[in-house]
Amino acid sequence: MRRFCALIVCSCLCLGWTGLAWADPGPPPVADPQVAAPPPAQAVEPPKTEAEKLADQGRDAYRTGNYAEGYRSFERAFVLDDNSRWLYNMAKCKEKLADYKSAVRLLERYLEHHKQAHGGQAPTDAVDAEHLIRDLKQRAFEQLPEVEIKSSPVGAQVLMADGTTIGSTPVTTHMEPGNYKITLKLPNHSEVQAELVVPLAGKVSLMFGLKSKQKRAGLKFWCNVRNAQIAIDGKIMAVTPFMGQIEIEPGNHQLTLTRIGFKTAEREVTVPEDKTLVSRFVLVPTVTHASWRGWLGVPLMVIGAGLLGGGYYAKTQAETTYSGSTTHSQLGTENAYGFQQWQQLQNIGYGAGAGALALGLGLTIWDTVRDGIDENDRVGGDLLPEGSELQPFMSKEVQP
Repeated sequence: MRRFCALIVCSCLCLGWTGLAWADPGPPPVADPQVAAPPPAQAVEPPKTEAEKLADQGRDAYRTGNYAEGYRSFERAFVLDDNSRWLYNMAKCKEKLADYKSAVRLLERYLEHHKQAHGGQAPTDAVDAEHLIRDLKQRAFEQLPEVEIKSSPVGAQVLMADGTTIGSTPVTTHMEPGNYKITLKLPNHSEVQAELVVPLAGKVSLMFGLKSKQKRAGLKFWCNVRNAQIAIDGKIMAVTPFMGQIEIEPGNHQLTLTRIGFKTAEREVTVPEDKTLVSRFVLVPTVTHASWRGWLGVPLMVIGAGLLGGGYYAKTQAETTYSGSTTHSQLGTENAYGFQQWQQLQNIGYGAGAGALALGLGLTIWDTVRDGIDENDRVGGDLLPEGSELQPFMSKEVQP
């Protein structure tokens, strides 16, 4: 028991001494001023290669707008280090210099070089690069001299010497400068072969006439009334007024113009090759209806005839009643007044009757000789005489 108590007392004394030692560790050691402390550790960058330095110069030149100098720096960098990044940067410099064809070639090299360097794996911006290639190709195409080819008639196929089709006339495209041989083809027309010279810059415009292998002729019509049917060899082709041209085979043809209420007009014509025959027709109404002229003229003639008859009656009455009395003294005052009355009636009858008869007759004749065509049916313009005349044939494709 005494031993156990002594052991406990000794343990407490040891713990107390230890706690004091921890609570007062004493002053820190003083460093020797003669010994320098080591500097803190810093990351040391590896020195840049010559290719990277050239690439930095190229980027600086690109940012300042000196694209030619930038291209040369990236080109020298690629010679020292065949990194595909330098090819892409070279392409961007060429794009800024508007050398789109070179930019396309460099971008295509960039994609191929990256695949070869990475075991067939395309770069992450491959899709953007392909889009840029298509855009640059279009810009390179539009940068070429413009070539415009037309033909008469239109629709001719334009072929290069190797059989490549440019398009159908009228066609506008862009071509590399140089000399080319082209051929124009159109069904039923003779082929046209020509040499095309494309300059270094500017625009070329060519017009070619293609000769038809078929025999051609034309017909034009003029008629004095509207809505008359035009028939050629029994086939209705148009309705008046017709201002165009009908293409036909050269030779003999039967022309017929018909309209209800008018007499049919027929004519046989001969149309030479490469000529246009202009035919003029005047249709006459089958029945001419009386107008206000006739309705007024006939009554005036009847009235005039009646007045003339009245004048003649007054004359006969004067002569019968006062026969043998030739002077005023022989007639007497009362008889002289009666004689003068009959004389005035005679003069009025003759004068008014003759005037009414002449006016009525004139109106009736006017109504008879008029053509009887309603103004709404009449074709405007100068009245052309019947007949035909030849003109040069003009294809409808080249008419203005």
